[in-house]
Amino acid sequence: MKSQTTNRLSTQLLRGLLFSLVLAPTILIWFVVGSLFFGYRPVGIQGTSMEPALLDGDELWVKYLEPAEVKVGDIVVLQDPALGQIAHRLVSVEPLLNGSYLVVTKGDANHYAEEWEMGPGSKMGVALVRVRFAGQVFRFLKTPASIALLVVSAVAMSVALWMAHRRRLAHGGG
Repeated sequence: MKSQTTNRLSTQLLRGLLFSLVLAPTILIWFVVGSLFFGYRPVGIQGTSMEPALLDGDELWVKYLEPAEVKVGDIVVLQDPALGQIAHRLVSVEPLLNGSYLVVTKGDANHYAEEWEMGPGSKMGVALVRVRFAGQVFRFLKTPASIALLVVSAVAMSVALWMAHRRRLAHGGG
C-alpha cells in the first residue's frame, strides 16, 4: 500500500515536472515567434501611474508604431531618458511643421499630462495584450534565485527519471 502511494506521488511529481518543462519552452517559443514575426515586444510595468488599468508587475505585449498610427485612448509606451519606459494613456497626437509629433500622455492615476516631442521616424509602443503580474515572474527569472531553482528542478527531474527507469528494470520492464 505504501509503495503504491509512493509510486503515485512520484508519478504525479514526474508529470508535473514534465508539464513544466513543456510549458516553459512553449511560452518562450510564443514570445520569440511573436517578437520575430509579428513585431511584438514584452514590456514590464513598474509603478502605479496607470492604476487601475495597469498594476505594478503587469506585463504588456506592445507593437511599435509611428505616432500617426496610434489612436487617442490607447495605452502607449514611450522611452523617457531619465526614467526608462513609461506606459501612459494617449491624450493627443499632433503633427508639427518640422515632421515631428507633439504627443500628450497621461497616467490614469496622475493629475497631470505630459508632453513629448517625437522626431520623424520615431515609434511608440502600443499595448495589445496585458498579462496580470507576469512582469513579476519575468523579473524573478532574471535573478540568481531563479537560476538556482531551474538547476535544482533539472536535477530533481533527472533523479526522478533515473529512479523510474531503475524501478522498471527491477520489475522486469524494458
